[in-house]
Amino acid sequence: MRRLLDSLTSRRASLLLMAFVAVTGAVGAYVPQRANVSVAQFEAWRADNPLLADAVALLGFDRVFSTWWFSAVLVVFLFALSVATWRMAVAASRRFRGGVRAPVDAVEGTTFDEVATRARAEGFRELRLGGELSVWRRHGVGIWAPTVMHAGMVVALLAAIAISAFSSSAVMDLSAGEVFEPGSEFLLVWPALTGSTPDFGTAFRLDDVLVETWPTGDLKVLTILMSLMDESGTWTEYESSANAPLRVRGHTIYVQSGEFGDAAFLVVTDATGVTHPLRMEFTFVREGETGYSDVAIGGEPVIDGRWDPYGLRGEKVLALRPAGDETTVPVLLAEGESAQVGELHVEFVARGEWARLIVTRSSGIAILFGGFAIIGLGAMMIYLFVPRELVLARTSEGLRYSWWAPRMGRSYLPELDRILGRSDETER
Repeated sequence: MRRLLDSLTSRRASLLLMAFVAVTGAVGAYVPQRANVSVAQFEAWRADNPLLADAVALLGFDRVFSTWWFSAVLVVFLFALSVATWRMAVAASRRFRGGVRAPVDAVEGTTFDEVATRARAEGFRELRLGGELSVWRRHGVGIWAPTVMHAGMVVALLAAIAISAFSSSAVMDLSAGEVFEPGSEFLLVWPALTGSTPDFGTAFRLDDVLVETWPTGDLKVLTILMSLMDESGTWTEYESSANAPLRVRGHTIYVQSGEFGDAAFLVVTDATGVTHPLRMEFTFVREGETGYSDVAIGGEPVIDGRWDPYGLRGEKVLALRPAGDETTVPVLLAEGESAQVGELHVEFVARGEWARLIVTRSSGIAILFGGFAIIGLGAMMIYLFVPRELVLARTSEGLRYSWWAPRMGRSYLPELDRILGRSDETER
């Protein structure tokens, strides 16, 4: 067991684990992560990299930070770092409680009382340890600095494991006024390793889509207004934008700036008489342009649509024709009208706005930032509170000393010279 612990906490093992995490992070930076990009962006990447797409899906590189194998490596890393931190804490405790090195170097031309006086002047204070040794220390708290920093790493790594194992995300498309009830199906979902998915625990409603554009017609600001129902049945209003995602009830709601726009609500009746309420979604259309989309039944596209909100092709905003049929003249429809599109009867019921939202639930984010804060505290202690220790012993052969400065030791040699009353480096 001892040999296993020594192997896991060795410098080689630490370097290998850190290299693995770094390589995995590089893969996650190169391959778009499903939870961080829009569906359209990810599909575009797959189309541009057909040879990599299947391997990426098989190995989970499109969700690399939430795979079981990444979490497993983090657990091993956490165990190794925890053992190393514990050993570091034990060593720091021994040093802090007075585990000192016996004096061996002689001090000439001065007395114990003179050295003690100069040590006090430099900010050192004597520790009451008993025995024949006189121990003088400055910034003793700095002994714990490496332990504090490594403890912060342990906390941050623990939080990273929690985020990797328990975080989930989902995609939902909603139109203005639509209510997403608890238990409703998401468009896409990436569950946590435990199988859990995002869940507000209450009804969620998309209220409005606010768009601000530049004079050129390009999108400037997209803001989504939404509401959640509280325990009393009252709707509480919130807003989310691309630069300021909404954090509510342990979830974060991200707005996709490239996936929103107008929607045409259709009722399609097929040749067998079965009706299908459908929403044809068009992404944001700049002024002076038209948009294109389609709708599917049973996963197969059945109708292609053109959206003309600025009247470039006529007064009627919607044009439809059978999917993939570029020879047929599109049927033009205004809101409230119906027509035959191939073998399908289509009624244009209403128009509205829609938006695609990504909902994530991440456990441990606050703990992660807490770990970073502890790391920062440890780093500050390392550089601002460098411990120094002077041990004196009066022997029959004269005064002897030992000096300890674990970090930047040469920088504090002039301080030692002043305490010992040495005026030249050659006296060391």
